[in-house]
Amino acid sequence: MDLILTLDQTHNEWIWSRFPHLRGRTHKLGRWRNQADIADPYRKPKAAFEQAFSEISMCVDDWITRIRPALPTHLP
Repeated sequence: MDLILTLDQTHNEWIWSRFPHLRGRTHKLGRWRNQADIADPYRKPKAAFEQAFSEISMCVDDWITRIRPALPTHLP
């Protein structure tokens, strides 16, 4: 993998402990938002899922903005 995105620091640490060579490729999805963690909404009210979705959506947009210039102009 060239890029692995995680939701929180514990995910990063789990990956790094098992695959230390991925340290430079693993980043939190919320990296561009002050390294924000995205809370797991499991077993929580619907509002927690909506909040997680909103945060994920914003963070994905941040990554797209930064990655898009590095992509080829047309993909095969």
